[in-house]
Amino acid sequence: GLVQRANELVAQSPWELHAKGTSYAQELTRLAKGNYFLGFMALDTTLARTIELYHRIRVSGEALVTTMGLLRFHKDKGVWPASLEELAGAGYIRAVPVDPWSGKPLAYRQVGDSFTLYSCGLDFDDDGGVRSKWGSSPEGGDQVFWPVEEYKK
Repeated sequence: GLVQRANELVAQSPWELHAKGTSYAQELTRLAKGNYFLGFMALDTTLARTIELYHRIRVSGEALVTTMGLLRFHKDKGVWPASLEELAGAGYIRAVPVDPWSGKPLAYRQVGDSFTLYSCGLDFDDDGGVRSKWGSSPEGGDQVFWPVEEYKK
């Protein structure tokens, strides 16, 4: 039924649906087709947005844990790990987090005396860590978790 199909959709990352040529909104529209009540609820926008937010929150939490692991690794060893796989192998994180918008590990690279950690974001491509905000520029840019953007009043 509806609940089972919605759970199946949540279990799929935005990247998996993108690779199939569809989206949460399209799948939910298909699910609601012919059902006046479901169509009236605007599942294609409201529920689709909720599922997307779930993936954003999950990857943001994983990025926070990964950032803390990277900072701790650096403090303990005096160097940055060569990869997130090395970080996980050393026990600083449980597993390498997967970017729901690329289907690959979160992007990590050493930059000078620090590092950059980011997701490809809503446009599904790697823009090399060029910062954007979730949802405000789906035509380009990445969701950068580290370095943290300076707060400006």
